[in-house]
Amino acid sequence: MKNKIVMSLIAFMVVIFGGSMLQSVNVYAYGSSSLTSQEISLYSAHPVYAAKVKSCATKATESSQKLYKDYTLWQGNGDAYRHAYWSALMTKRTTENFAWKAGLAHEGLEPGYDFNKQDGDTKMDINNNYSGRKLAQDNSSKSESELSDLIKKQCSNGKLKRVRTYTSKKSKCDDILDGKMTHYTGYYVVTTSGGLKK
Repeated sequence: MKNKIVMSLIAFMVVIFGGSMLQSVNVYAYGSSSLTSQEISLYSAHPVYAAKVKSCATKATESSQKLYKDYTLWQGNGDAYRHAYWSALMTKRTTENFAWKAGLAHEGLEPGYDFNKQDGDTKMDINNNYSGRKLAQDNSSKSESELSDLIKKQCSNGKLKRVRTYTSKKSKCDDILDGKMTHYTGYYVVTTSGGLKK
């Protein structure tokens, strides 16, 4: 009952105030502090789903922070897991089509975009979002916790994508994240079990 009231209130606020009320909402904990114009447009048209997307993003972010070390949460294995889990959750709680559109909107894209014109980080996110949606569709009877376990396994087995690797060579290091030397590849590579918390 409480969720219905909250979602009705959000829908009412969007109707009264329009998309501007969504401008300051950060649906996803990493990246920019505000929504893209594509997200504002999508969530203004679907306010109930907007609340669900936010809830999915929060759960995926908290789960990635629990499972993965900090240095993997941007462009690494933890980031790959987070995107896949976020999309799986959205697929389960909304629809596969809405999850697809929300993932694109988060990247500032709309249906009809050219994948080949995107940078490595965006391609990585799009690929991992697809993997999460597919996994949720193929395992629709699984719980959210079971989906998390499946995605963690996919990540460890190289089924997801990342654009940042971890290196012990200073010559390859271009950024130090959480005390760990990392290297931006410029293109996406398969994930590994690296960075999992014990």
